[in-house]
Amino acid sequence: MKKFLYIYFIGFCLVACETKNTSDEQDITVLQESVNITVAGGWSKEDIDPYFGSVIKDALEKVDSLYKGEDLQYKYIFKDSSSMAETFIKAGKFFNNQPYALLHIDGIEVGPLQGVKFIEVYKIEGKRTFRKKLLYIEDFALQDSIFDVNGDGINDLSINYDPSYIYLFDPKTETFSTPYKFKNVTFYPKEGVIRGVETEIPGVAGLYKKKWVGNKIEVVEYIYPDYTTNGKTFIRTKKQGEYPERKDGEPIEELPKEYLDVKALELFLDYDIESDLPFLEETLEKRNKK
Repeated sequence: MKKFLYIYFIGFCLVACETKNTSDEQDITVLQESVNITVAGGWSKEDIDPYFGSVIKDALEKVDSLYKGEDLQYKYIFKDSSSMAETFIKAGKFFNNQPYALLHIDGIEVGPLQGVKFIEVYKIEGKRTFRKKLLYIEDFALQDSIFDVNGDGINDLSINYDPSYIYLFDPKTETFSTPYKFKNVTFYPKEGVIRGVETEIPGVAGLYKKKWVGNKIEVVEYIYPDYTTNGKTFIRTKKQGEYPERKDGEPIEELPKEYLDVKALELFLDYDIESDLPFLEETLEKRNKK
């Protein structure tokens, strides 16, 4: 009888201790004075909040337990009785040498929100405490990358789809800028410039080059096929618009080498120099009527 009572007492102590430890563990705290929100798809923050709370809380729990100061990447499928979401976690001293967590969540089946995708960025403030900085919502597949976009030596956030959304990070305020939106863009941070292709059909689309001046973007030049040579040569100009006149720019015989590694260059070059350039007659006719 004494032996039974002793074992029962030990078991009761273990349960009591476990209960005490669980109750002492504080809940995840999320601070959010002002969150940078971009909605690029057909969803809204109000759509997400009721359904993804458990998904986000679980991801932040994992950040809190797994992140030990070294860069962390962790991917898993969250699943409970009503939700299933693919979750990819990145954590590290990404911005201003301070710890941040980036959550990339793909709602496979979460209430009525199948297919919604979003990215959230949090600063890790301390034990079980996070400060929400950014929310990006989209319908389509997303890629994210962290690098110095504009060559100022500070990491920024790029959310890569078409278009690409760029958020410059300000270390003084620990905030992200409103997004810069670029189509078919390639970044050259060492030069402090971007180069890309306009979204038009080949023959009409132009190349663009822009430079960063602080947090602003200034146009350097555009390059278009020279319609007078049926696109065998090109025109470099400051003016945006298809089929520029030679007087509006500088005729050049070859495409400058600096553009040869631009992403989606085929959207600029893939036209037939032996055939009529697309919409050329209509464009010139409309121009002559002005």
